[in-house]
Amino acid sequence: MVPHASDPVASEARLRAVIRRNLIWLGTATIGGMVASLVYGILIARYLGPMDFGRFALVVGVGGMLTSMAQGGGSTALVVLASQDRLGAGRLLWPGAIVQGAVGVVIALVSVPIIWALTHDVRLIAPSLIYGIGNLASLLIAVPVSIYRGLDRMEWGLAPTAASLGVLLLIAVVVSLKLGFVSTIVATAAPQVAVLVFVLIWSARHLSNGTWTSGLVSRLWSASVALWAVTLVQALHWRVGLLSLQALSGSHEVGLYSAAAKLVENLRAIPWFVFMAVLPAFVQAGESDHARLKDLMQRALRYALVLAFPLSAILVILARLVISLLYTSAYEPSVAVLRIGSLALVPLFVHWVFLNALVSLRMERQLVLVYVIGILVEVAVNALLVPYWGATGAAGGYVVGESVVALVGGLYIIGTVGGFTWPPILRAALPGVLCLLLVALVPTGLYPVAWAVAVGGLYVAALFLLRVVSLSELRGLVS
Repeated sequence: MVPHASDPVASEARLRAVIRRNLIWLGTATIGGMVASLVYGILIARYLGPMDFGRFALVVGVGGMLTSMAQGGGSTALVVLASQDRLGAGRLLWPGAIVQGAVGVVIALVSVPIIWALTHDVRLIAPSLIYGIGNLASLLIAVPVSIYRGLDRMEWGLAPTAASLGVLLLIAVVVSLKLGFVSTIVATAAPQVAVLVFVLIWSARHLSNGTWTSGLVSRLWSASVALWAVTLVQALHWRVGLLSLQALSGSHEVGLYSAAAKLVENLRAIPWFVFMAVLPAFVQAGESDHARLKDLMQRALRYALVLAFPLSAILVILARLVISLLYTSAYEPSVAVLRIGSLALVPLFVHWVFLNALVSLRMERQLVLVYVIGILVEVAVNALLVPYWGATGAAGGYVVGESVVALVGGLYIIGTVGGFTWPPILRAALPGVLCLLLVALVPTGLYPVAWAVAVGGLYVAALFLLRVVSLSELRGLVS
């Protein structure tokens, strides 16, 4: 017997099944892309050295910042519109390609003068244009991928992952043959173009249906513009350290900072795919039931803290080992950058919960202001620290900026839906605080991996002793 559509038990079961399936596919795509990006980033850093890697990081950072803005606007709008009209979602394919293509061309052209203004290095003009072509291809790949996501076909998220694996293979060839700086840029762009050709051919045959009008283009454009401001300031927020170093210290310090920041940046994918899977529940609650939304946020904050604290502590403990294994001795100063930057994981995970909540409440203007405040504070801190401490100072500025974003975002949420029940949240944070304190008490002569395992074991024990989580709760999450 099939449960009635209005059966709340059946509806909850279907929702959990969809979220579980979404998590599996998003997790697979995210982890695959994260690992590929991390590995080829390490290969490039080892091959180019701090100075040229700083130039590479600037080209990629500026282009990536602008592309992230476009992805967050156009791609998110396509997901929403496709989910609202599932039967006619295929008609969004070519309007989406027009909008994303136009934005990609603008990004490729705008990034060149920005990079030249920061470096006054004409040798970076051609690499910037080549990387812009890769960004254009990635934006066009996102069109069918986003439409399929709106139809709960999250497996299409593997397309960008396939492009990242292609980049990894080409970078390995470039490094093995020592083909030079420009070739590393070409290697990041070519796989994007190859995957785009396959994705467009496939989606044109199997996704596109019916006719479309110019009204669809304007509708998609309007929906994208509403989110571009948010993604612009968000992308800038995550590039303040890089841009500050380029302006105040030069490419060498950018290279040292980017080597460590790349590791923290990849961990940013964890809260993205976890909370992306539950975003629909946030949206539904935000429209009709603020009490329900607050309850969901309360639970999300607990899980965010449970995940973030051990990641932060273990990365601090293993920072020297990680840097020495992944990079050359020239990156020794990156150890301090990684240790300090790892502390930002805790406010980053919390910030991501509030980000989803503000979007679900349609508070995009407030979210823009949250990021603007964080950027201004981080710029001020960097202006004080970077001239004296370089990349290490920029890492400190990033921790402060990320903490300000989490704090201001939380204040907006509390002002809208009311205060949280703090004892469960503080109890969830207590084992993590103790975990970070243990980081500073590492016994002399103890191997870092052994101390990381010991701290991790103590953290898990504290979670159960303080009843932050229980076995029955874990079984419920899995089922």
